[in-house]
Amino acid sequence: MKSLTRTMTSAAAMTLVLGLWTPVAAQADDPNGYGDGYQSGAYGRVRSADGGATILRADAERGESDGAGVNAPLFPGDTVRTNGSQRVEIQLAGGTIVRIDRSGEVVFQSLPNASAKYRDNTVLALNAGTLRIASRLGEQDEFRIDTRAASVYLLGEGEFRIETDDRGVTQVASLRGVAEVVGNQTSVLVRGGLQTAAVAGSTPETPRAYTAFASDGFDRWCDARNDFYRVQDRYAGVSEQPADVPEEVRPYQAELALHGSWSVDATYGSVWYPSGVAVGWRPYADGYWSYGPGGYFWVSYEPWGWAPYHYGNWQWTGYRGWGWVPGPVFAGAWVSWSWGAAYVGWAPLDYWGRPGWIGGPYYGGYYDPGCWTFVDYNNINERHLPRHAVPIDTVRDDLRHATVVARGPSVDPRRIAESPAWRERARREVADDRSAHLSPAKTDRLPDRRLSDVQDQLLRRPAQATPAGRAPSTDRRTTTPKARRILDDPRSGSPTSIRPETRDDVRELYQRMSRPRETRGQEAAAPRDTSPSYRTQQSRVGAPRTQAPQAPAPRAQAPRAQAPQAPAPRAQAPRTQAPRTQAPSAQAPRAPAPRAQAPRTQAPRSQAAPQAKTKRGGND
Repeated sequence: MKSLTRTMTSAAAMTLVLGLWTPVAAQADDPNGYGDGYQSGAYGRVRSADGGATILRADAERGESDGAGVNAPLFPGDTVRTNGSQRVEIQLAGGTIVRIDRSGEVVFQSLPNASAKYRDNTVLALNAGTLRIASRLGEQDEFRIDTRAASVYLLGEGEFRIETDDRGVTQVASLRGVAEVVGNQTSVLVRGGLQTAAVAGSTPETPRAYTAFASDGFDRWCDARNDFYRVQDRYAGVSEQPADVPEEVRPYQAELALHGSWSVDATYGSVWYPSGVAVGWRPYADGYWSYGPGGYFWVSYEPWGWAPYHYGNWQWTGYRGWGWVPGPVFAGAWVSWSWGAAYVGWAPLDYWGRPGWIGGPYYGGYYDPGCWTFVDYNNINERHLPRHAVPIDTVRDDLRHATVVARGPSVDPRRIAESPAWRERARREVADDRSAHLSPAKTDRLPDRRLSDVQDQLLRRPAQATPAGRAPSTDRRTTTPKARRILDDPRSGSPTSIRPETRDDVRELYQRMSRPRETRGQEAAAPRDTSPSYRTQQSRVGAPRTQAPQAPAPRAQAPRAQAPQAPAPRAQAPRTQAPRTQAPSAQAPRAPAPRAQAPRTQAPRSQAAPQAKTKRGGND
């Protein structure tokens, strides 16, 4: 409370010194000035890091890497590496959890846009080590993990362990769920409690059972993480959850319930308030700026700091302080920027799409001291920005010539911190981005547009293309051609009525394809027991029982061949010459044939049968 009082007192002092007024706030005149290149939301984030990890960015120009701390983003094409003492857990947009063991390397080749009209596939390349995946997939989602020896397709929800070694051997085990392992021109299905192995250029082994008690340190670490989330989910289940939360935010509801509470406001709707924050706390203060394919990206150190900083907006309410209003559109950060000659600052965009306001006076129509964070350009790339933040009265002269916009420039903060030339380039780009400029506040009326209205327009706007300079760089070891997938996924392009709905249906549908290759031909041919080739093959065996099924053959030929009776014997003569040695044993069972036909057929047909016998007898 004392900190908040000091903040308000400082604002009042600035009112006297600088001649401030108290307007409503500023908005961008052009709705297209909001948002950045991240609106697809097709990204992962580091949810937990045991000892940290290293992220190799796909667009790194000088072999640069980022530390994989909590809430660090994963973009398509990025590579995650762990050393001998590190483990990391990554959450994807749809809720799937990927855990990487020590001394591992995984390339996140493709990450799908959860809200796209045409869904892409999730593709991971396991170059080294072990990973465990707890998959949460929709009906049309396809999730694939490539190794040197095989491609692993996850068929729905489940939990799987995949391991590759220096010899090129890939081992796949299913704790629950079904996975298809594709090797050299064939595939096998691995169900819960089974495992298989594959070597490059060979067929995967037949799945076999393994004991559930066979675990190592990585499995125990994964199980401990699962236990933590079960407790979290139970806590979220008993807490009140709003019904109007966007679908994109629902995978994060459990952690939001653990670290805060929801309330309904008459103006803003459902609002989430974080718990345990200090007096004088404000959003976008405890973290650092990263840079990716869509521009600036805020990385928060708070354990809940993913969804509230990338979806929706923050709003100050006089009775509870800062609250988060969820929204459906993803962004690197929903903030306003101030780019001056020596300092750069940012503040959260509020419910109306204006720089945040906690009730104090504004300077120049933009700046509320309780909302803005300022640093000099040399420190914009620092990982502990609160240590380098300066109070607003220190930068007041710089603010007179600053440009206030709703999105940042396309210049990496590392470049800005290193070179004055890059700083000048960033300032010119901000000045030229006229659509993102925030106009000074109007004091005679409230804003006529909410940020949610702008986000609705962003949803209808085509996603921005990835900058031309970002070409996904992949490890050459993952670009070798993979074997064709033998089993077509029934989920894509198939009618819903034939799609298996239960695990038993899955088992029936895939039972034949999951058996060894040598048995598949027999299973496929079994239904065609009436084909001529099978009758011929059975007749070669010489078993008397196989002649009995041929009794219907004369009946089938009688109506077709009786009219042109003369050609019929000629066609039969060469066919029956070879097996005529079996005539004594074969005609015995044919004796009942005339008796069966007599009551059902006319007299001429009953005479046709003796004629056939006479001719066969003559041939014998």
